[in-house]
Amino acid sequence: ASESVTVEGVDYAITKDDGEITRNPGDIYTYTIEVTNNGNTTGTGVTVTDTFDPDVLTILDPDGGTVTSGQIVWSVGNLDPAASQSFTIQVQVAGTAPAGVNDIVNTATVTDDGTHGDDPDLTDNTAVDTDALPATPDLAVTKDDFAIERDGGEVFSYNGTVVNNGDQDASGVVVT
Repeated sequence: ASESVTVEGVDYAITKDDGEITRNPGDIYTYTIEVTNNGNTTGTGVTVTDTFDPDVLTILDPDGGTVTSGQIVWSVGNLDPAASQSFTIQVQVAGTAPAGVNDIVNTATVTDDGTHGDDPDLTDNTAVDTDALPATPDLAVTKDDFAIERDGGEVFSYNGTVVNNGDQDASGVVVT
């Protein structure tokens, strides 16, 4: 037999998903965030904060949220019992991924002003969406002395160039 439990106060839950597990440099896609009040009291001062890496994602459409470096914030205000509020955010992955970044991690959190006490279950007040970012550097090295032939004993220099043809920045590159 199952029991029905009534939660006194507010009890928020939040979800976040883009429907994929892998994204590529340059992709444009949409996240959906949904926050629900599962409690029996109207939540007040409800705020949703979405945190992202601004070196990896550019926000194209924040769906009414305020964008600052690495965050989008929505002031939901009041959220009635059993009510939900959804946000749809359009983003673009950087054309060249930062060195060492192999995943896009995006976190959404719901909070309120505390007027109606603590949320009894904080485990569902944060949602994380992680997508693999299969980007790699692709380095090419050229060396040239700008001559077809050289005389014996002649002193000359080489000009070297390193180019990254990949879709991820390279770090710690050493040419020997």
